Amino acid sequence: MTNFTARHVDGKLCARATSTHDCPRQHDYTVETLERVDALVKKVAQLLPFPVSLEADMGGEFVLQINLGGTAEDEPTNRAGIDPESTTTPVWWIDLAVERQEISTLTLDAAPSRVADWIVATAAAHGLDAGVRS
Repeated sequence: MTNFTARHVDGKLCARATSTHDCPRQHDYTVETLERVDALVKKVAQLLPFPVSLEADMGGEFVLQINLGGTAEDEPTNRAGIDPESTTTPVWWIDLAVERQEISTLTLDAAPSRVADWIVATAAAHGLDAGVRS
C-alpha cells in the first residue's frame, strides 16, 4: 500500500489523496488502519477452508477484500471484509451477490480464527458455495 503525504487538519494521513493537495474529504481513519485491515484480511483468508482470492477495493475504502466467489457464473461475487470508514468501530461484513449484507460485531481486535468461523457459518447459512464446500 502506498503511503501518501496528504494530511487532514487533525494531522491524520489521507489514504485517498494522490498529492498533498487533493484530499476529497475528511476521513476518520489513517493509513496505519488501512495497512492493519489489509494484514487482517490476509490472515483470515488463509484460515478459510475453501479457495478465495483477494481483491483491492479501489473505488471505495482502498483496502483488500476477500472474494468468496459467486453462486452462478453470471452473478456478482460475494465478498467479505472490513470497512475502515465506518462511522463507528470498523467491523467485519459479508456482502452477498443477492444484494444483502451481513454485518458482524467482530472488530479489528477479533481473533482471525473467530472471523473465519463467522464467514464460513454465514456463507453456509446463505447457501454460498464457499460455505457449502467447507
